[in-house]
Amino acid sequence: MNERFKALINSEKPVLVDFYADWCESCKLVAPMLKTVKKDFRQVKVAKVNVDHNPVIAHAFGIRSLPTVILFKKGKPQLMVIGLESVNKIREVVGNYLRLQARLHYPLHFFNSFFSHLQSIFFPVVSVEQFK
Repeated sequence: MNERFKALINSEKPVLVDFYADWCESCKLVAPMLKTVKKDFRQVKVAKVNVDHNPVIAHAFGIRSLPTVILFKKGKPQLMVIGLESVNKIREVVGNYLRLQARLHYPLHFFNSFFSHLQSIFFPVVSVEQFK
């Protein structure tokens, strides 16, 4: 697989990749949609892969229908949109993914201290000596 592509998708930032072909009429409608999505979600990078020029990359990710858009993070596909979808649908899918990731990556120490506090309120530590 192309080393430049590997480096791109291995980013810490999410990367939205548009798999397309020049002969695909629907694919021509996706590029402007992804520009809109990029404006809405500045933390997302956008890239394009021509499947006719890069068949190894297309095969590696099982691209069988065009257009296909895959969101990668740290080199792994996180979500896939197959076929022509509306810009609102792409926006919704990407937005839901980013919101979920933000919740999952909330600082763990916050949750630990919060749950410790709740535990002390609802399940106070009682020494065995109190029951003798």
